Parts: sequence; C-alpha cells; structure tokens
Amino acid sequence: MTLLEDEIGHRRFNHRNLQYDFTYKEIQKPLLEHASVRRLYRYIQLIEQGKFPNALFDNPAVPRASMMKIRGLDKSQKNFLQSYVVEHRLVERVPAEKAEIPGLVQDVFKNFKEMSFQKIPDHAPVLKSILLRHPNSVAIELPVWKVNEVKTRCLTGHVDLVQVERKNDGKVEIKILDYKPEGENRFIFCLPQIALYAKMLRAKLLPEQSDEAPENVTMNCYIFDKKAMWKFQHDILEKLDDKLARYQVPREWAPFLN
Repeated sequence: MTLLEDEIGHRRFNHRNLQYDFTYKEIQKPLLEHASVRRLYRYIQLIEQGKFPNALFDNPAVPRASMMKIRGLDKSQKNFLQSYVVEHRLVERVPAEKAEIPGLVQDVFKNFKEMSFQKIPDHAPVLKSILLRHPNSVAIELPVWKVNEVKTRCLTGHVDLVQVERKNDGKVEIKILDYKPEGENRFIFCLPQIALYAKMLRAKLLPEQSDEAPENVTMNCYIFDKKAMWKFQHDILEKLDDKLARYQVPREWAPFLN
C-alpha cells in the first residue's frame, strides 16, 4: 500500500546553496526493539527538529563526503579494480532481478516517458518514489556529520536513502544507499563517499560500547541504479588501501576513517 503524503515528515535544508528535501517515514514498531534502530528513530526526530550542527554544513572550510572520490584511474585500472572488488567479494553485485530497488528506479523512468517529460528523472523523484513505495525505507537526504576541533577535519554529507530491514533469522540490517545513475560503469569511483556516510552514521547508531549484541544489527553500504545494486561494508577503503596506493590515488578520505 502506498503511503499518503501526510503520513511522512519533511523538512527542507539549504546547505551551501544546495537544496535538500529531508523526508522520512515512521519506523515499523517491531524494529524498535533493537537499541540501534531506536537510536536511528531519535536521530531522525532530532534532524526533523533542526537539532544538529546546521552551521557546519554551510561552512566552506568543512569538506563534504561527496567530494571524496577515487580519482586518477585510467580505463584499465578502473576496469581492473571493479573486477577485483567483485571477484574478491569486497563488493557484491546484485542484479535487478534479485533486488527491488533497481525495479523501482525503472518504474520512475517509465513513468517519465509515459508522461512525455522531456528529461530523465533526477535524484528527487527517484528517491521520493522509493521512500513511498518500499516498506523498508525510512528516510531520504538524511544529514550526517563528523565533528573535529579543526574545521578541515570535520565532514558532512546527506545520505540519499536509509532503509531498515529485518532478516528471516531475526537480525536487522540498516542500509545506507546512494543513487548513482551510471553505477554500472562508475561505482568504483564513489565507494569513499558512501563508506564515509556509513562511518559517520555508525558512530551515532552502533557505538563501540553498545549494550546490544553486535551481531543483532549490521550496517551495510549500497550503490544503486536501474540495472543493479552494489553492496559493500564501511571498511572497504581500508581493504583497498594497498591497491590505491599502488595506483598513486590521492586518498583525501584518510583523516576521516577513524
């Protein structure tokens, strides 16, 4: 059943002259028995109330996670790395026929074509459609941040999509998802951005001193487009560091890994 507009919450933020439509849904009550999911619920409520370091997001001295890319690869290096991470199971490619999200993206493209819109859908309609239609979706354009006394060591970002899913074994997965229209050919470049989103959110939802058994709740990263999804963990940058160093890739994300 599709949710009505008045069944979701919304707040618009303007950060560095860019507009972000933070929108969220209620988290299913059975999931709230998990401490980390309750933290996520409280986190979302605080964002909706504007209780977060908003000025940090407007400070030009503070880097954004979206600036963190794997750069400087030639075509052969890019192709090798993309094959390497899949073959060594650092990244799992989930095709459209085995995942719901790419199909929902396809539906948005189909609707735009049927309505004769003279453009392809951008992030906003894609993310809003997934939020409304997918039961595990809880928020889009969710602000995340890391604070440091040195402004250049702070970090901010906006997570495209957050989902919470209960597995058949009773475990819960918090998903950090980012929409990249050209993911099939370019997902390797974007791994740092989404990994850093996950690290910032993990610090708030899955603290080291949690009373909850760590195996009850996991957090994974996903890049998706209309063809597939690419699943990986927040520590993929550490696992790839030797390879990236060999290619002399500038690793601007290094100060934010811990």
